[in-house]
Amino acid sequence: MLFLLTAIGAITAAFWTTLNAKYVNDGNHGAGHWSSSFVLGGSMLAASLYMLALWLVLWRIGYVVFPTSGLFWSSLAVTVAINITFEIFRFKAYGLVDMAMIAPFAGISPILTILTSWLIISEAPTAGGALGIFLIAFSIYFLHIGDGQSWANITAPFRAIWKNRGVRYGFLASIPPALSIVFDKKAVLASDPISFALFALFFIGLGAWIFDFLAQGKTNFLRQINGERIGRFFRINLLLFVSNISFTFMFLFDNVPNVSALRRLVIVAEVILGYYMLKQRSNIKKRIIASLGVVAGCILIAIFR
Repeated sequence: MLFLLTAIGAITAAFWTTLNAKYVNDGNHGAGHWSSSFVLGGSMLAASLYMLALWLVLWRIGYVVFPTSGLFWSSLAVTVAINITFEIFRFKAYGLVDMAMIAPFAGISPILTILTSWLIISEAPTAGGALGIFLIAFSIYFLHIGDGQSWANITAPFRAIWKNRGVRYGFLASIPPALSIVFDKKAVLASDPISFALFALFFIGLGAWIFDFLAQGKTNFLRQINGERIGRFFRINLLLFVSNISFTFMFLFDNVPNVSALRRLVIVAEVILGYYMLKQRSNIKKRIIASLGVVAGCILIAIFR
């Protein structure tokens, strides 16, 4: 069941990410004029309405109840604050660099999750995960290294983080999930997966639109809203609805580090979809090899519990 949820979540999440990356690029470079944070907010809010419909059905039959636990709301507040930051960085990066240059950074999250889950809820894989950690780090390094053996090429991955704004955003976006996933699980255990997904999506979306409103001003923000864009959000974000259900239910079958690792299977799918759907075809062999290395490292972390 765990691997079925992983496959469904990874495939739907990859399509959702690719379609939103295209939408962000159209807004930044095409005929449209909309910001990445506007796309983020609309996506999350549309998905939350799907989740609300499901929640109301389950509430009617007594499967879910409105969360009243202080632990739930405190954990939700932390994870929403963290994820708003993470998603804003990630969506901004889509308009600046190829998606394949951003996706492998997600492999950093399971490494950091090992530390945070041990400190906060005493969950940690065994020392055998060290091989997986090395493989992830090396694969991300390999993705950004230049050709040749000069010092400039060897140090290129480190310089790219500071010189390339898109790469920097991708790197920064990889850090918050290692913290938020721990609070995700605390909130799920204090309520249920559907209630958590509903409120997390809604408040992340609302927070992104508040950020966009403050950043652009009332006039520019409202100019972005029209019927076609709202309809587009509802069409695309059925995918986010499905992936959120799948990933959230994974917490019921395994611990935090392993769930975090299995979620990274979406990386390879995003690189492949970027190739076919976004025409991002430079260095595709190198990108696929690096992505496979990150996924293999994540799986090793999960295996060596």
